[in-house]
Amino acid sequence: MFLNGLVVALCVIPLILYTSQYKMNGDNMLNELLELLCVSVIFIGVLGLTYWVTKKIGNMNKHMSLNKNMQIIELLPLMQGQYLYIVKIGLEYHLIGCSQKGEITYLKAIDESQLKLEEVKNKSFQEHFIHFVKGKQVSEDENKE
Repeated sequence: MFLNGLVVALCVIPLILYTSQYKMNGDNMLNELLELLCVSVIFIGVLGLTYWVTKKIGNMNKHMSLNKNMQIIELLPLMQGQYLYIVKIGLEYHLIGCSQKGEITYLKAIDESQLKLEEVKNKSFQEHFIHFVKGKQVSEDENKE
């Protein structure tokens, strides 16, 4: 419902603006204020639509990535468009090669004892930001000495 109203508003307001420029010979400031208001509404509408679409796509990707049986453990880029993947399927690890041409090649099964598996800790945005700010402060302090 909201999306339909937004689409109608985004289509009708520029048309009204375009035609009103030629009909109104009165106050020029009123025309400019109306144009500014319409451009602001369009801008906010586009931002809202972008947010909504991004959220929908993110939710779709989240549901697709809830795999329990398959997981990409590691990725090694070899050349432009050529990659090696270590993939965990069930309890087994496999080495797979992929190219940009769409070729997927199964290379071999890998024993878990041959791998160095480390637990990756997911940091929040706040932790990354604090680390970034502290890194900048350290580099600025080093430059002063």
